[in-house]
Amino acid sequence: MGAAIMAAKHVAGTRIYDANKAMHEAGEVLLLRAQAAAQIRTDVHILDVIRLVYGIALVNQHASDPDGANRMLDLVIAGIRTKPSRD
Repeated sequence: MGAAIMAAKHVAGTRIYDANKAMHEAGEVLLLRAQAAAQIRTDVHILDVIRLVYGIALVNQHASDPDGANRMLDLVIAGIRTKPSRD
């Protein structure tokens, strides 16, 4: 079933296609806003961000460490920021 869903995201008119397109468009707006504010590197593209988040979700799907995904996301965010976080 996962393969069918992934294939459907490329078929115009399907609900998954529409949802995927909306996610890309909304994410692009947010990414460009963050880049304009000099918070995110300008060489980062929305597809990069989506793939990174998908990868984090995928590898942590059955992980025994419940905080692993949060730590990985923190690492990714630190990596795409233009300057170190003050956390």
